[in-house]
Amino acid sequence: QLAYLAKVLMGSKVILNDNVTQVLQFLARHSTTKRSEAISYGSIRGKFYDTETSTKESLRQVLQKMIQHIDKE
Repeated sequence: QLAYLAKVLMGSKVILNDNVTQVLQFLARHSTTKRSEAISYGSIRGKFYDTETSTKESLRQVLQKMIQHIDKE
């Protein structure tokens, strides 16, 4: 989800850095997940370029929850 979120944010110009390597290296260094304390650059790069349909749907649900949270504020 993190890799796909980065792809979406870069595509929509929320993240202005067009250098995918720099963005993914930053995320790999500074992110953790429920399953792992460390994310490898290779793993996040692979998921950035090859996004599964289920990942897209999961991220869509997360974003919808965020929008609902914003609407409650």
